[in-house]
Amino acid sequence: QTILGELLKLMNRIDELQKSPLEACIGFIKSLPGVNHVVVGVSSLEEFKKIVNFRDKDLDFDINFYGFSIDDEQLSNPSMWRT
Repeated sequence: QTILGELLKLMNRIDELQKSPLEACIGFIKSLPGVNHVVVGVSSLEEFKKIVNFRDKDLDFDINFYGFSIDDEQLSNPSMWRT
């Protein structure tokens, strides 16, 4: 499987659950044992508000992000992204 194929499967699963990608990501982070705080970057007040709105919601659903671990700093470090 390619990363694109895996990403398409992930997006389909998120759609099946009728969740947004943001909701799925925050739900995954909240499911990690031992994680009590998260640092996020935003590009607008609207993005910030969306993230904060999910903070206290119960986001218990089955989505597996573990296949998307990336070691390539060009992809994982936002300061290296082209704009």
